[in-house]
Amino acid sequence: MGGVSATAVAVFTPQLQQAHRMEAIGRLAGSIAHDFNNLLTASMFAIKLPATHETPSPEVRPARPAHVAAASSRVLVVEDDPGVRRLIELALRRKGHVVVAVAGSRDALAALAGQPDFTLVLTDIVMPEMNGHDLAVEIRRMVPGLPIVFMSGFANDMARQTAGELFLAKPFTVESLTTFVRQASSAPTVTP
Repeated sequence: MGGVSATAVAVFTPQLQQAHRMEAIGRLAGSIAHDFNNLLTASMFAIKLPATHETPSPEVRPARPAHVAAASSRVLVVEDDPGVRRLIELALRRKGHVVVAVAGSRDALAALAGQPDFTLVLTDIVMPEMNGHDLAVEIRRMVPGLPIVFMSGFANDMARQTAGELFLAKPFTVESLTTFVRQASSAPTVTP
């Protein structure tokens, strides 16, 4: 038993890919659930004051919680897996980013044609219709200099990255995602 047969690879590759997706969703969901639980625990309370006959003062709005940053970037998320796409969108919005999340390359190009003022594109590599690398070529034609972050859970995608390209390996946590997006949004752009 020296190697794995081509039949075994063909049979188990889709299952392995699905396992990678589910692991990524699990990590993101766990981080988001933990973050939201902390937010709810820290933010929900009731104050009971005695009744008074004084005139109420003008409304005072509470300050934004310290962990929610002001909108620092406008991010286009391109992810064909709806669960991963939604979790990325929630995580980035929670950190104050303006997010447009789309399911594929055609929708991404349409979003860029309609609103080219994005500060960052976060795209999966393995997608139907057009992969992330081909999408990046089209994006660079439309909006030269726009930072593009590639993400994937497959080792061969990681090895394919060229110098200067930004890459986020799946699965990732909410913290690593938001830190990476913040840094990539403010980093100088390198056009391969």
